Amino acid sequence: MKQFKYTGEQRNGTGTTFYFEEKSATLMKLNFVITEWVQNEKLAFKITSGNFVKGYEQFWTIATTPSGSRFTYMEDIKMPYGIFGKFIGLFARFSSKANLKKMLGKLKVLSEA
Repeated sequence: MKQFKYTGEQRNGTGTTFYFEEKSATLMKLNFVITEWVQNEKLAFKITSGNFVKGYEQFWTIATTPSGSRFTYMEDIKMPYGIFGKFIGLFARFSSKANLKKMLGKLKVLSEA
C-alpha cells in the first residue's frame, strides 16, 4: 500500500469512504465505500471511482474457531479493455497475492502480540 486516507468525516461503519493507492503493475488510485461492517468480524468495500479497473470489491471476515481464528479474504476485480484487460488482470493477480501474503504476515504478528 502506498497511501490510505479517509475522504469523509466518518471513520468506521457502513458508508465510510476512503482513498487507496497501491503499486502493482501500475499505480492504482481508487476511491471506495464500505458496504458491510461488523466490528471485529466482517468488512466489505467496493470501488466508487478509480483508474485501471472497471469494478473492485473486497470482503474480509474473521471467525472464532476452536483452535483460534479463521481469516477469509475475497477479492473481485473487473478489468476494462476486453481480452487485453483479462491479461493485465492475470498479471496483477500475482502482485496482489504477494501483497496479501505481506498483509497476512503483519496481521498474524499483531494478533499474536
